[in-house]
Amino acid sequence: MCIRDRDWNGSTWAQLSPSTSPSARYGPTMAYDPAISSLVLFGGFTGTAQSDTWAWNGAWSKLSPATTPSARYYSTMAYDPATSQMVFFGGSPNNSTPMSDTWLIGAPSVTAVSPASGVPGGGTSVTVTGAGFSGVSGISFGSTAATQYLVNSTTSITVTSPAGALGIVDVVVTTGDGPSSTSPADKFAYEALPAVTAVNPVSSRMAGGGVVTITGTGFTNATTVMFGACLLYTSRCV
Repeated sequence: MCIRDRDWNGSTWAQLSPSTSPSARYGPTMAYDPAISSLVLFGGFTGTAQSDTWAWNGAWSKLSPATTPSARYYSTMAYDPATSQMVFFGGSPNNSTPMSDTWLIGAPSVTAVSPASGVPGGGTSVTVTGAGFSGVSGISFGSTAATQYLVNSTTSITVTSPAGALGIVDVVVTTGDGPSSTSPADKFAYEALPAVTAVNPVSSRMAGGGVVTITGTGFTNATTVMFGACLLYTSRCV
């Protein structure tokens, strides 16, 4: 068995001498992960089957995923752009017993946040949908960590939004494989509560039907208008 690190420039191989690298082996699986801009290597045979994970982006670094496939070699791996993760399948622990398990390897991804807005004071119950939610170690709204969350499955988390400043932030999920990459799908907007500053006219007949102009702030995406306990069914924001 041998291991060599070589760089290919399109026409010539150049042997490298990295200070750290995987041990000598054959039969590992290796594929490029654009989510972390690195080649990912798993397992192989060094006299026994291995289960270590390494990344190459000009230098080798050993990774420590929260969970990992069992030791094996001759498995297959490819990048899935739909989930921004590596899909890993099969292999053998002894070159005679085939394996048929499937794994997702890589940082989690967030594909939806619902509702996508809440008040600056926090407290909004938000459902985060995505992939790779195994071993979740934290969820943040911008730079603020959420303290209350429930991992429903590897694709769904319910989290209570923390307090935040007015504006739009990214909801980021972190596992042992790293944080999710930001994208338009993970946006959450902190919006001020609506405030009424004037009502004109201030009176009308009991039967209703009069046109009333309500002045104030924060009326974007208004869903209801109440007159006491009565719900107004026809309204228009201008």
